[in-house]
Amino acid sequence: MRKSSILHLVGGLPLLFVISGVTHAVTLQEAAVYSLAQRCVVVQSPGNGELVNRYNDMLGITRYHFGTSNIAAASRFYLKPASLGQFLMLDRDARFMSSRVSSLEIATSGPETGSEWRISASAAGSGYRYGLRNVGTSAPLSHNFGFLGLQTETQFNLLTRPASECATFPEVQLNVEAPGYANPADALKTRAYGIRGYIDGHTHLTAEESFGGNSIAGHTFHRWGAPHALKDCREIHGEGGKQDLMGTAVGGYPSHNTAGWPQFTAWPAWNTSVTHTGYYHKWVERAHLSGLRLMVVYTVENEVLCRLGSLLGEGGKSCDTLDSVRRQVDDLYALQNYVDAQSGGPGKGFFRIVLDPAAARQVIADGKLAVVIGIEASETFNCSDLDSCSADKLKGRLDTYKAFGVRSIFPVHKFDTQVGGATINTPSLDMMNIGNVMDNGHYFGVEACDAATAGATINSDLVNVDPAKIFPGYDSMAPVLKTAVTVAAGTVNALTAPLEPHYDSAVANGNACNSRGLTQLGGELINAMIDRKILIDTDHESTKMTSAVLDIAERRGYSGIVASHGDTDENKMDPSAPHYNYIRIARLGGHISVIGRTTRRFPEVATPGFKAMKQAAEEKGYVAGIGIGTDVNGLIRMPGPLKDDPLVPVLNYPFTTEFGTKFYPQVSGNRTFNLNDHGMAHYGLLPDLMANYAQWMRSSGQQEMYESMMNSAESYLQMWERAVR
Repeated sequence: MRKSSILHLVGGLPLLFVISGVTHAVTLQEAAVYSLAQRCVVVQSPGNGELVNRYNDMLGITRYHFGTSNIAAASRFYLKPASLGQFLMLDRDARFMSSRVSSLEIATSGPETGSEWRISASAAGSGYRYGLRNVGTSAPLSHNFGFLGLQTETQFNLLTRPASECATFPEVQLNVEAPGYANPADALKTRAYGIRGYIDGHTHLTAEESFGGNSIAGHTFHRWGAPHALKDCREIHGEGGKQDLMGTAVGGYPSHNTAGWPQFTAWPAWNTSVTHTGYYHKWVERAHLSGLRLMVVYTVENEVLCRLGSLLGEGGKSCDTLDSVRRQVDDLYALQNYVDAQSGGPGKGFFRIVLDPAAARQVIADGKLAVVIGIEASETFNCSDLDSCSADKLKGRLDTYKAFGVRSIFPVHKFDTQVGGATINTPSLDMMNIGNVMDNGHYFGVEACDAATAGATINSDLVNVDPAKIFPGYDSMAPVLKTAVTVAAGTVNALTAPLEPHYDSAVANGNACNSRGLTQLGGELINAMIDRKILIDTDHESTKMTSAVLDIAERRGYSGIVASHGDTDENKMDPSAPHYNYIRIARLGGHISVIGRTTRRFPEVATPGFKAMKQAAEEKGYVAGIGIGTDVNGLIRMPGPLKDDPLVPVLNYPFTTEFGTKFYPQVSGNRTFNLNDHGMAHYGLLPDLMANYAQWMRSSGQQEMYESMMNSAESYLQMWERAVR
């Protein structure tokens, strides 16, 4: 199931091709079927030449039959792949040829199971004839003809017609062109080494499956297309979005217009991105066409948030991290297969999962996007302080994940584990501390940071019910009611006080570091990851843990250390060398990506990592390529509209990348998106953001940083190659 291939056919024979270490074969007949993707055809009987058309029967049912010999009157069908070898058949009036009862083909206004047709091909002379079997009824399309209709055939000619004769299937647009190339992706074909282009080192394409599968609306794809993948989110967020608990708690929007395709009234949007997908596959393809060469997709889960959602009515799928990662990895391979189906067969789509750097280089050279799978989860190994954990359990879980295709892992995420401590210098620390109690049975332990480390502020009073903030109109309440509310709030505060953490104020007020570092068990995990050539993401680790992880990596000469979105950050500093751990990572030959921010803030955020990579390049000869880690759907908002920052020039459309690809404002359904007015509303606006970054860096004398970004895919690949030696 989890396979990928690049396929060609020579001399009429099926050939074997190898990519990602897996061998595949596709027959000529299968290739003929796959090549029907996006074609406009009429269906013709080879027996008597009759063609399928539409008519209304005596009961007023709109049906299809072999009823005309006039090609002008024949139904034109647009063949939209639902999966590899299965198609929707859309006629010129945007009706689907469907079947609910064997041998009765009807027109439906929308797709359903009976609208899918499994097509097969068999050689006939110099071409092919095709069988169409309905997925819903399992019955073949058949034609009875001749004397009294005694002759039956189930193989037909599919005659290609000009695309202009067919209806247009509703789809998100790329709005990209590459002068001189029929396919814009061809402009990205390159040599396998010295690759020009950038990496997004931190994405969450499969986040819709996390937290029980009912927090993030929308999908990267749906077998029936964009209208179903990006439909109204009322089903999971409730009327007016008022059941969107994650959006309320994390995103700060207690309600929103739920309309999806084609209106998109309130989403996708930069400020509702916490709980709505940013990764429809066409948006990802548009990003790729700007020079995005490599993408790391972190499967993501937090069992505490998932269980809370389940208690409050959200979710429905297993909260267990192993189950969630398995679902998300399956989704990635399903996405790859779907994109292949749209592109004409296995291996032909732009989205290619890779398991090693050699495969990644092959994919990129072919003008496609190389995709690496990772894990960012708080219970990756189910080794909280309340779990039973051992080195054997850790190693077994690593082997399972590697068999899934996972190649990069966060040893810890939001909470402490028996492996080590999480950073507490982070937003939403109070929420994390409560989660740490739920996951481990205790709050974060803290100690005073040493002189080399910037500390955090951590609160002892996590539950403080302030009636004036909770109850609207508190100040104007009747005295009796106001007194009752005040007493109730005071009672809650009194009851919870003994359960609160009690931190030394001298430490807690800006000088707090997590007292938990890398444990002995954690050391065994890090060594096991190195033994298995799994990349280690140090973001989200406590200061002490990061230092210990880098000690091991330095002793073993392991380059496979990444900081994928800039959370190996300012709470890990040396007075003489700001962001010292960045420098240690870079000297090891590791790789740094930094989180996307507004255009004016991005160079500031990127400078420490860029300087570290540059210093290591000068000392060690590495490629100084600083990547971006957008973290879309990582429970954060995206960069906002350019118009909101008067100091940043707007982006002029169309803009042209250095690869010669020209980008126009992006159209999804009835909406046209641009960075100036809408910010990074979805992942398809990453090219626009990168173009504005480039514009800003050039104008502010930071061209060298932009050059580094455009070397980041090569830098990452060289890091990975050193790691797997």
